[in-house]
Amino acid sequence: MAAKVGNLSNDPYSEHVEQKNLAREKKKKDTDDNSKSVWTMDLQAVHLCPKTNASSAYYKTKVQVHNMMYFNLGTKEGFCYTWDECNGNLSSEMFAYIHYIHFENYAKANPGKKTLHHLERKLLPSKQKRYCC
Repeated sequence: MAAKVGNLSNDPYSEHVEQKNLAREKKKKDTDDNSKSVWTMDLQAVHLCPKTNASSAYYKTKVQVHNMMYFNLGTKEGFCYTWDECNGNLSSEMFAYIHYIHFENYAKANPGKKTLHHLERKLLPSKQKRYCC
């Protein structure tokens, strides 16, 4: 959007689009290989519970609910992990724990299967890379 309105030169935008296309091509190639288990993940927005339109004082009494999703591109299986602020927070340790538990359970159920994680970093500046672990 910034490149379209002139706030960003076309060079960084073109580089960003090229990196995006390369990441998608690699993800497609990996997905076509049946010897690999290819996953995408997404951290959803924070949800407030209960959900209403009320004054800001009311928001202080709400509980934040977080959810993180994993999707297996080969089997089309999705997994959603939810937790509230009483059981965890938004720290890197919490995400690492969920990631570890998810893939530890998957590895136990699917021994010997190579697992790839494609992380699409959509909201970061164009110099950030798409990662495949």
